[in-house]
Amino acid sequence: MNKSEIEEISDNIKKAQPKLGFSIGQISKNIDQAFSQLTVTANQLSRNIQAALDRSKSNKDG
Repeated sequence: MNKSEIEEISDNIKKAQPKLGFSIGQISKNIDQAFSQLTVTANQLSRNIQAALDRSKSNKDG
C-alpha cells in the first residue's frame, strides 16, 4: 500500500466513526428500553401470580 491509499483508508475510518458511534448509542438505548419493558413485564407477572395465589388461598380458607 502506498501513502495515499493508507490516507484514504484513514479518512474513510474517520468518516465512519460518527455513524458507528450513533449506531452503538442507538443499540444501547434499545437495550435499555428492552430491559425496562422486561422489568415491567416481570413485575406484572409477579403481581398476577401473587393475586392468583391469594385467590387460591382465600378459596381454600372460605
